[in-house]
Amino acid sequence: MRAGTALSGRYRLDKPLGHGGMGQVWQAVDLNLGRTVAVKLIRDEQLHSELLERFRREALLTACLQHETILTVHDAGVHDGHMFIVMELLTGEDLGKKLARHPEGLPGRRVVALALQLAEALAAVHERGIVHRDLKPANLFVVPVDRLKVCDFGLARDSTVPSSLTPLASVMGTPSYIAPEVWLGMRAESATDLYAVGVILYEMLTSSRPFTGSNHALMRQHLDVDPAPPRTRNPSIDDRLNDLMLALLAKNPADRPTATSLAGTLRSLQGSGDRRPTASAIDRDEEPSRFGAPIACSSITGDHIEVFILDEAGKLWHRWYTHGPGWSAWENMWRPGGEASAVAAGFHDDGHQEVAVAIGGAVHHRWWDHGWSEWHTMPPLDLTIRDLAFSSHSPGAWEIFALDRAGQLHHRWWSREPGWSVWHDMPGPAGRAVSTIAVGSHSRAYQELFAIVDGEVWHRWWLPGPHWSDWHQLAGLGMRATDLAVSSLTDGHLEVFAISAAGRLRHRWYWREAGWSDWTDMPAPAPAKAASTPGSTANMLTAIAAGTHSDRHQEIFALGSGGDVYHAWNWLKDDGSPNWEAWSEWSPWYEMPPVR
Repeated sequence: MRAGTALSGRYRLDKPLGHGGMGQVWQAVDLNLGRTVAVKLIRDEQLHSELLERFRREALLTACLQHETILTVHDAGVHDGHMFIVMELLTGEDLGKKLARHPEGLPGRRVVALALQLAEALAAVHERGIVHRDLKPANLFVVPVDRLKVCDFGLARDSTVPSSLTPLASVMGTPSYIAPEVWLGMRAESATDLYAVGVILYEMLTSSRPFTGSNHALMRQHLDVDPAPPRTRNPSIDDRLNDLMLALLAKNPADRPTATSLAGTLRSLQGSGDRRPTASAIDRDEEPSRFGAPIACSSITGDHIEVFILDEAGKLWHRWYTHGPGWSAWENMWRPGGEASAVAAGFHDDGHQEVAVAIGGAVHHRWWDHGWSEWHTMPPLDLTIRDLAFSSHSPGAWEIFALDRAGQLHHRWWSREPGWSVWHDMPGPAGRAVSTIAVGSHSRAYQELFAIVDGEVWHRWWLPGPHWSDWHQLAGLGMRATDLAVSSLTDGHLEVFAISAAGRLRHRWYWREAGWSDWTDMPAPAPAKAASTPGSTANMLTAIAAGTHSDRHQEIFALGSGGDVYHAWNWLKDDGSPNWEAWSEWSPWYEMPPVR
């Protein structure tokens, strides 16, 4: 095929991108819709009936799998005797190339995030009765920001459909990733894919595969040799992750976890890495391993906004923006000693803002009122705090919410008279454990609390009385949320932002006139350095914060896994009566200078 060829008069080939397992891949343009796509063509030398049938079945199998971590197929057809598949065009690189640029392996939390997406994809694939049969890094594509796409279903088998196809060789797949039962000539099942996942995880974390050598040597090792525990090759690997990989590499398929159970385990690992420990850790009263809420922002007046960051070393940094001079440099703000687990910031009237950090079960706070006060300590809670949120529903009234590592909410409030209340417990939705909180207000005498429970977003609100409403789910999110932020442009408006473990960013908003919108995707920042600097690491979003610095301007801040900070903003476009049609488009994302 040549550039310029229009397949079936619709898909114009622009440039070749590479070769897949059975065909050549081109970048093309869909002339009907005007979008750029990828087109996979079967090569001339492979035009025999069995491979054509495999190619056709790849298109059918992939098209029936609708999942955010599986490559999307748009169309398929035949042009001058050449079969083709039209797919979404991906930007980024396959996992094999990414690993080649990281001979030391990838960080554990990044591996867990990628593996979770793979497990969720396989759960959807296996539920449909399909086995991939050729999972390997080259068939996993990583798009910004660390979002995974499972590709190349050329060897996949649909167990629900009888097939007369014979194997291409005595063993199907890529030798380094082939499970023992397949070497023995048994039929590949869902557990076969899980074995390949074990090899891929092992490779991501140790930069080596469990077994190497010729095909004959690989067969013998996969059948008879126990893999070296991953921790012997990378001592920093968590014990539970080490054990999980060994379970995936079990010789007996029945001893391997399913994709669904693997996803659950990875969520638990990911949560414990983000200050969401296991029940046993709670019982032992262990300290969490890293920050769960490392970013916050606040505003003193209509032309000021300030962002606070807890870095991996436990230092508290801040920088601020005002009209005229613009953004300040990062400054290190001294805080009380001890391992911090969360930071929160907010204001309760013009000229007064407050910042707090959680250390163990105690909240330490200070405030700005023509200068920063000394740090003050609140009465401690019984368990370590993993998230904090501040809110104010009227001048001189102030409320702080603390989430402990058992998932229990607590709150206390301050007013000029009589001062601070004691801590009060607040049950989560139906008494369930909460993993993250955020709070905001869109008018005086009104505040709204948001919480993540098992990846779902819930909210409740406070109205004069005082009275808290029941919990209500903000349904339709379409992903498992890991962090939240809330902002308000003006009276009668509220906006909530949520990110997933894969770095996907969604938001929905409330206007008094129109009510709640649906959840909508918001583009996440794609670090330019990841594409331009050899050996650099593409970030995934790990935390977000949002705020306003006037009645007409809001800003969102995002923290990447590499410590990079990004921000974007929008505003109300006119000076008339604000409503949901009067706001601007969001600005592009901008990367802030490194925190140092």
